[in-house]
Amino acid sequence: MKKSFEDFNILVFKHKLEEKGIFSKKKLIPDDKIKDISNKIDPQMYSVYSNDALVDEITEIIDFLYRDSESMLKKVFKDLLSDKTFYGMYLELMTYIWLKKNNVSFKHQLSAKTLSKHEVILDGLFEEGNVYFDIKSFGLGMNIEKIFKRHLEKKFPDYIFMIEGNLDTDYKDLGEVVLGQIYKHLENIEREFDKNIYKISKVGWEIRWYKKKKGCYISEQTFNPYKWANDNEDFFLKNIGQYTPHFPFILICTMPEEEPAFSSEIALRSIARRAFIHLSNKYGSDQLPDKVPDFNRLQEKYQNDFTKYLSGIIFLSLKRKEAFIYLNPNAENRISIKTIYRIFNFEVPSMGSIDDFIYDNY
Repeated sequence: MKKSFEDFNILVFKHKLEEKGIFSKKKLIPDDKIKDISNKIDPQMYSVYSNDALVDEITEIIDFLYRDSESMLKKVFKDLLSDKTFYGMYLELMTYIWLKKNNVSFKHQLSAKTLSKHEVILDGLFEEGNVYFDIKSFGLGMNIEKIFKRHLEKKFPDYIFMIEGNLDTDYKDLGEVVLGQIYKHLENIEREFDKNIYKISKVGWEIRWYKKKKGCYISEQTFNPYKWANDNEDFFLKNIGQYTPHFPFILICTMPEEEPAFSSEIALRSIARRAFIHLSNKYGSDQLPDKVPDFNRLQEKYQNDFTKYLSGIIFLSLKRKEAFIYLNPNAENRISIKTIYRIFNFEVPSMGSIDDFIYDNY
C-alpha cells in the first residue's frame, strides 16, 4: 500500500538512499538520530521523495559530486532531511543536474580568491572560459510563507492569515528565524491574538489575521515587474564576498515554480540591469556596512567598487526548465555571448535567452 503524506516518515527517504548504495557504505546517520532531525516531512519534501525517478536523479548527482567526501555526504544528507534546509540543498543539487543535462563541463566545490579577505569555497568553475559560479536559492520566501501559513491555519482554523513583507529575504534567515522558531512564533501569536498583528522584525514580516465569515473570499494579487526588481535588488549585495576579482564570476539564481517573476522576462531583465548598472550607485559608503553582510570581511580596495566583479547572472526555473542569462556590460572580467555558447556546447539552454545589455548600458 502506498504511504499517504501523513504516514510518510523521514526514514523512508533515508532507506531509499541506502538502497541506492551511497550512504549505506558510510552508515553516516543511524535511524534513531534521523528522528531527531525531523519526524515528519513537509509536503514539498514529500512530493520530491515520493517521486522515484527524481530520487534516482538526486542520488546519482550526490554520488557524482561527493562520493569521495564523507563530510560532504553527511552535510548533504542532513540538509535534505530537515525542512529548514531541504529546499536550498534540493535546488542546489537540481542545478548541478541541470548543468549536466546541458552537457556543461564543470568542476565543483573549489577554493577561490574572492573579494573577501580569505579564500572562499565556491560551488563550481565552468571549465570553458575559467568562469567561477555559485548557486543561490532565489525567490524561496513564498515557499516559507506557505509552510508557515499551513501551521497557522492548522492551529487557528477559524481565521484567515495574511503575510506581508519582502518574501525574498535570505533563505537561511527565513529557515532559522521563521521555520526554526515556528513554535515560538505560534505561542507568541496565541498570546497576542487580540492584537490581530504580529511582526517578525528580523525578516521584515508582518502577519495579520481575520475571523472567517460566511461567503466567499477573493484574494487579489498583482505583480509589477519593475516594483519587484526595485524591492529585491539588494539580494545581490548579500553575495559580494563570493565575487572573484581576477576571473569571471556568474551567480546562478535557481528559482522555485511559484516565483511570479519567472512569468515575466521583464522582471528578470530589470533586476539584472539594476544589479549591473544601478546598485553600485544606490548607497553611499556610509550606508554599505549596514547593507552588505560581512562587509568588514571584504578587502578594503573592493568595499566601494564591487558590482563590476559580477560578470553575469543565470536565472533558472527548474519547473519550467527555462534559463535566462544576463551579462554585465561593465564587468571587470567580461563574458561574451560566444563564451556562453561554448559553455553550453553552442546551445541556448532550455528555451532560454541571453542578453548582454550592450545597447542598454546607461
